[in-house]
Amino acid sequence: MPNEQREYIILGDFSSHHKDSGDEFFRAALHPLRYVDLANPTIIKKPDISSKNSHDFTSLYWYVCDEKNIEASLNRFKKHSIYKVLVEEKIFEGPYGKYSLSFIVDNSEIEVKNKLLEDFLDEYKTPTIIEDAVLGTLTAENSEACLSGNIKWNNIDVEIGLEIESIEKTKEMSAGSKSWDKKFKDALAEEYFEDAKEYFEEDEKNTSKEEFAEYFILESIFVHKSGEFYASFNSEVYLADHTIYINGNLDEGIIDITLEG
Repeated sequence: MPNEQREYIILGDFSSHHKDSGDEFFRAALHPLRYVDLANPTIIKKPDISSKNSHDFTSLYWYVCDEKNIEASLNRFKKHSIYKVLVEEKIFEGPYGKYSLSFIVDNSEIEVKNKLLEDFLDEYKTPTIIEDAVLGTLTAENSEACLSGNIKWNNIDVEIGLEIESIEKTKEMSAGSKSWDKKFKDALAEEYFEDAKEYFEEDEKNTSKEEFAEYFILESIFVHKSGEFYASFNSEVYLADHTIYINGNLDEGIIDITLEG
């Protein structure tokens, strides 16, 4: 029995590609911003990985046979353009059982107009600007992007990222910046001071743990609506080519520290 095929109107966002171990071909994927199932054309859907509806999807796939054609294939769908496509489900056998993916039927796409998606896109592309007495000017490039801005953090300029729902939590963290800064730097000194001793001995520096803590400078912090935060640090003296991330939350404090670069 042939696989069921359905028509959708999709609003393109971005594309990616992937090749699993053992796969013969690359699998390209379009990640739509929104879509309309033509079986119910009055409803705009947002890709949702948690949806249990078999006709919903988060990505639409197609195969790329030649690696040299990947870049051209990823440009098949233009960002924020609207297409009508024919989609069919394909069943695969994985290590945890069967699963399905939504594939675009070859050469089925047609660029079209759709008032629902056009109206949504107009609203989506409108930048968000919020003036806050504590956090200053917060901006987002579209209606679904996170806000960004700059604040004074313990007397230095720091980039911030946040959701609209986390404005109050960000204010709370900013108000306690002196205390948080000490917690962060104490944790970084605890994590890296022993390893740094050899570095300072080579330079004939007699650096204390307290002085070492001050080498770390906060660059940015992101606060989630749940109260979870991610802070990034650098140091021009030690680990200068690396970025250090501190993850934690407002209730439990620092959870872990990771080094990248």
